[in-house]
Amino acid sequence: MKHHLAIFITLLLVLSCTSRNKKQGNSPPEILSAKIVPEKLVPGKRAGVTIKAIDKDKDDISFKVEWFVNGKKVSEGREFYPENIRKGDRVHAVITPYDGKEYGRSFNTAPALLQNSPPRIEEANFIPDTILTITKKIEIKGKALDPDEDEITFLCEWYINGQKQETEKPVFTPHTLKENDLVEAIVYAFDGEQRSRNFIRISTIALNSPPEIDVKEGEIKLSSYPEFSYKINAYDPDGDPLKFSILSSSIPGIEVTSDGTIKGKLPENAKKIDITLKVEDTKGNSKTVNLNFSL
Repeated sequence: MKHHLAIFITLLLVLSCTSRNKKQGNSPPEILSAKIVPEKLVPGKRAGVTIKAIDKDKDDISFKVEWFVNGKKVSEGREFYPENIRKGDRVHAVITPYDGKEYGRSFNTAPALLQNSPPRIEEANFIPDTILTITKKIEIKGKALDPDEDEITFLCEWYINGQKQETEKPVFTPHTLKENDLVEAIVYAFDGEQRSRNFIRISTIALNSPPEIDVKEGEIKLSSYPEFSYKINAYDPDGDPLKFSILSSSIPGIEVTSDGTIKGKLPENAKKIDITLKVEDTKGNSKTVNLNFSL
């Protein structure tokens, strides 16, 4: 009986020690949740992780964070700077907790997609570079950089004398322009998803237009001989008065009146006349035309 009692007491002591050792054993840390922040990643901008974890022994927890792009490990550390990756790449992190004694189970974050990066506009100009009152179409020519190498177009806010126009296209067709009108454009680069955060403002003044001359192409047949006259059809888009002058003539004695009528007398045996005519407005703008007359 005494022998059996001794064995029972020994078993109780063993079980008690085993239970006490279990209570003294370490519990590994556990990650409850983790995610990548910010949720929308942009190349060159810092990414990190927020982690919620527990340790039953209340030990301090550190974390090993491994970063993967499209399934391939590219970096390690609490922070990640997406470089040399493109829009649409998938980024996720594998996080392993450590309490100073042992590692806990690794946690995989949900993947984050690398978002579109807006372009940056570098330069903008008007085409044509000189805007006249008769200009019917103004275009924007620009340069921009896009981190994603997307195709770039341009968006514009157009203003005439400070009044915003309806279109935002990079091609503007003004209804009417007057001399000294202020033409302005605020130009953004656009990659199909986002416009540039920066912009360029360009402006110019609409200049006086030169006269217009309406003449027939080729030789002009004279209807009278030897004296002749020919009326030049010319006008000024800005309504400025016009002045006509003969710059050169293949025969002497040719003159032009204030209303643009060319007059002269043909010498005997003359079959043709070559005349260079200048039409000038009061603002100093002019146009020159070569006229070829024949009998």
